[in-house]
Amino acid sequence: MITEKYEKSFTAANIAREQAFYDSELEFKLGLTNNESGCYAIAAFTLGPEDSFSKTYERIVRQAFASEIEKITRTLTVATAKKKAVKRFIDSLEVNAHWTHRHYVKDDEYIPYGEDIEAFLKREIAKPIIRWEESPQLGYEILPNKYFYRYEPPTPTTELLDQFWKLERTAEKMLKGLSNG
Repeated sequence: MITEKYEKSFTAANIAREQAFYDSELEFKLGLTNNESGCYAIAAFTLGPEDSFSKTYERIVRQAFASEIEKITRTLTVATAKKKAVKRFIDSLEVNAHWTHRHYVKDDEYIPYGEDIEAFLKREIAKPIIRWEESPQLGYEILPNKYFYRYEPPTPTTELLDQFWKLERTAEKMLKGLSNG
């Protein structure tokens, strides 16, 4: 799991993409500011893969700013006018979000015990994104770096400088040959 600042625009469309990609619970910690009234609130919520962001976010904002929303809607009598006023209030909020999600950068793959490796690789490599499921089952672990990576130390500086000066002398000889010719 990794916790980081949510850098993208905090919209339903972006959160829906995150839910589809991670396919696990996402935890959000929000700092909500209404610049017009100067109100500030801190809220936190967990969003499951199938949860509706819009409904959850609206519920959290209504709880965090209950008194402010009450002041805004007190004089309104029509339900649609109240809804529009609340929506305007929610849209006017400045959101500073941090979120916790699974970290999918791995260099190994879990293959369930007893499954044909060739069939597994054909099936999983054909997918654009491979999602890993936590499981206590036995399986194979393939670490490409462990078996295929061989460290090669960089060329020492003295050798690089020698090569540079040899090339410099060769270039000078060529230029002299051109000017003499």
